[in-house]
Parts: sequence; structure tokens; C-alpha cells
Amino acid sequence: MGKEVSLEVNELVQVSFPDDTAARTFSSRIEDVKENDLYLSWPTDGGSRVPLHGGESLQLSFTREDAIYGLEVSVKKTLTQPFPMVVVQLSTPIQRTQRRENVRVRALLPVELIGEIEQTNPDGDPQIIRIKTNTLDISGGGFAIRHKDPIPMGAIFETKLSLPGSSEPLKVTAKVVRCGAQLDIQKNRVHQLGMMFVSISESLRSRIVRYVFGVQNTAFRQ
Repeated sequence: MGKEVSLEVNELVQVSFPDDTAARTFSSRIEDVKENDLYLSWPTDGGSRVPLHGGESLQLSFTREDAIYGLEVSVKKTLTQPFPMVVVQLSTPIQRTQRRENVRVRALLPVELIGEIEQTNPDGDPQIIRIKTNTLDISGGGFAIRHKDPIPMGAIFETKLSLPGSSEPLKVTAKVVRCGAQLDIQKNRVHQLGMMFVSISESLRSRIVRYVFGVQNTAFRQ
């Protein structure tokens, strides 16, 4: 399980699917370790167990003081007694990654964006777009929001992001790197925008990362 780092019972981990373009993550915990098998508490999504099947590939990540670590596993079997668990076996060794900003958590944080969108008509003036909403998720690398209209890829926005406990919003520059249409609860067509920070100081990024880790570490304590 790695020469320097190993997973331990009660360790909090984040579970994700390698091919999930929405980059969703689900909280879990190591319940037991037996040789090459890890016993995970079954991750949930909105109170329902995330569908998992034998042979399915998953990615696990966990944090230590120095860095984030990750590994790939495959689902070996699922258990319902004594409580819902997923047994996985290691597919790759545990590896250290320096990209701490990649850890993403769901969060509804107030955010305001303002930017200019070039018109398709070369004689038209740029359109000023103002968006005031909440984030869907956030990481040290960016965040996601929903918006009623599509926004061109690469569009740049000056962004004010409010973190809990901060007296002033964080001011950063972000660009659209993903725009996908979907239906909301009322069956209205909306667009989910993936925003990537393109101008952010390391001190501001560290504040966001600390917030992300705080959300991650309290997942089982709420």
C-alpha cells in the first residue's frame, strides 16, 4: 500500500469516478483494512447510496499535512451488514500529488461575476454579462455555477467569491472552461458552467483550499 503512506482505519477519503465529466466527489471513510482490501463506508448522495457495481473503477483521495494522496481501486463487492460498506482492492499504489487545489467539495457560496462577451456581429459592441448566484462546488482551482444562458468557452469574468468567516469577498479572475446544458428540478433548461481561476494569488488559493479541507474533514461530523 505504499512505502511511505498507508491508509488507516477511520481515515476520511473522497471517492470519485475516473470518467465522470462533472468531477463529482463523495465522502467516505475507511472502516477496515485487510491485506490488499479496503472496506469503505458506502458513499451517499443526498441521503441515497451512490450506485456501485463489482469491477467498477474508483479513485480515492485523502489529505495529510504535507500533501494530497490518491490511488485507483476497483470494487470487489458490496455489503449491507453490519452496515452498508464497499470492499475495494487496490489497482495502483498510493501516490503523492502536489495539486492540492484539485480536491473539490459541494458548497453553496455567494458569488458575483462580471465579464464581456464578444458579439458574433463584428460591428456589435461587447455584451456585458453580470451573474449573481451561488456556487455548486468549489476547489482551489475553480468552481461551478448554473446560469440560464450558455456562455462561450474562454470567456473571462472578474469574480467576487464570499467564503464563510470572511469580512470581504475574494476578488479573482476566472474563465469558462466548461458549459453543459441540463434540466433543473422544474424541467427548465439551464447551463452548468465550470470556472477556472486564471489570476489568483497563492494566499487566496490557500484560503480556498483550507475551506475545502474543512468541509471535507467535517463530512462525517455533521
